[in-house]
Amino acid sequence: SVSTRKMLFDFWREYRTPKENYKVFELGPGGGATLRFFGEFGRVYGLDTSEIAARYCQKRGIANVILSNSGTLPLKDNSFDLCIAVDVIEHIKDDQQAMDELYRICGAGGIVLTVIPAFQFLWSERDIRLGHHKRYSLDEIRLLTENAGFRVLKLSYINLFYFPLLWLAVKIKKGRVKTDVAVVPKVLNWVLTKTLDIETAALKRMNFPVTREGNGGRPR
Repeated sequence: SVSTRKMLFDFWREYRTPKENYKVFELGPGGGATLRFFGEFGRVYGLDTSEIAARYCQKRGIANVILSNSGTLPLKDNSFDLCIAVDVIEHIKDDQQAMDELYRICGAGGIVLTVIPAFQFLWSERDIRLGHHKRYSLDEIRLLTENAGFRVLKLSYINLFYFPLLWLAVKIKKGRVKTDVAVVPKVLNWVLTKTLDIETAALKRMNFPVTREGNGGRPR
C-alpha cells in the first residue's frame, strides 16, 4: 500500500548510508509499485516467480526483473545497498534460506526492509488462499534475521490501530472474504492513511510492543 511504502521509505532514510550508484533489489516486486517508488534514488532490480508480475514491472519501466523459482537467488554476493521483501517471506517454505540469500546479496553497510504477517492465532482461510506457510512473532523474525547474520536495527508490529478489526474479521468470518482489495470512500481512505502516518511517527520513537533494538554497527 501507499502507506506501507511511505513507512519503508521513512526508515530507509533514517538508517541508510548515502552513496553514488545506489542499487535496490526487491524480492517479489509484484506489480513494481515499490521499485518504481525507490527508483528515484538508484538503480532498481527485482526477482519474481510470476511472469505476469514481470510484465507489470516492465510496463512501469522496470526492465531488470528476473524470473526464477530457485531458492538460491541468481545474483552475485554483496550486490545491493538496499533489499526489500514485503509480504514475501511467508510464501517461502524455507524461510531461513530466503533470509540467508538476502544477507548474501546485500553489501556491507546495506539495509534489508521486510514486512511479514504477524500472529499465528490470526491464521485463517485467507492465509491458505494466498499461499502463506505461517504467520510470525517478533521473536521468530529476530531469530531468522540474526541467524542469517543481520544486526536488527528496528523490529516492531505495525497496523496495530486496525488489530481489533482484523481480529474480529478472523473470528467472525474466519478469513472468508471475497476480495483482498477493498474499495472505500475517499474520506475514509484519507483517515486510514493519516492514521498510518501517525503510527509511523510513533514507531520512530518506540516499537509495538516495546522491544530492544540494535545498538549500532553495520546495518546489514
